[in-house]
Amino acid sequence: MENVSPRRGDRGFYATKMRHTLLLLVLAVICGCEHNEPPVIDQTTMNSSNCLTLVATDRTAKYTIGKVGHFYSHRAYKSPSGAKREKHQIMFETVLPAISGGLEYDSECIIGLDWEDPNFDADSLVGRAIRIPTSYNDELQDQVTNFYYYEHLDFDDVLIKFLAREGNRFRIEVTGTAPDPNGGADGRLRIHVDTIVELEKFDMERIYGIPDKEQTEP
Repeated sequence: MENVSPRRGDRGFYATKMRHTLLLLVLAVICGCEHNEPPVIDQTTMNSSNCLTLVATDRTAKYTIGKVGHFYSHRAYKSPSGAKREKHQIMFETVLPAISGGLEYDSECIIGLDWEDPNFDADSLVGRAIRIPTSYNDELQDQVTNFYYYEHLDFDDVLIKFLAREGNRFRIEVTGTAPDPNGGADGRLRIHVDTIVELEKFDMERIYGIPDKEQTEP
């Protein structure tokens, strides 16, 4: 077979194309750091940014999430009516100082999320989305979400997306809104989270049929 080497014009074309591609990548990195909107998540990997972003009317702040969050499931408890329920819970928090922001340097963020799912199955979580419309649940007569930011705030319009899984760790995206303590009576914060949570070992045992003495019903 004849070995045809690239022509000078071809090499120049490829070099120009590579420089153009590199320039686009540099611009993408710069824009990603400065743009106020949350980053687009690659939903196929566990490569989480481990970041919480707050977007207010006049400012944006970003935090690093301190460690792998806690994910508890199949925790039997009694509702105010006395009925036995199955509650699932996710908790995580950020660390100081903030990556960027103003007053946000003065307060870490702590998020707690509760929901019920009698058909919970860890193997089918990836691709699912859990909606929690309001922070206070009238049926349960209790708060089901909480966003601590200078003070305990309602966390509404919550959407939890399970993006990927590795063992008992899940990459999740969480979005929602909360009152802005620094934004006046009508100020709102838009919250975006990309992080990893770990399903606790005793919950994994219950899900896959290994009894746990502390949680097994009498």
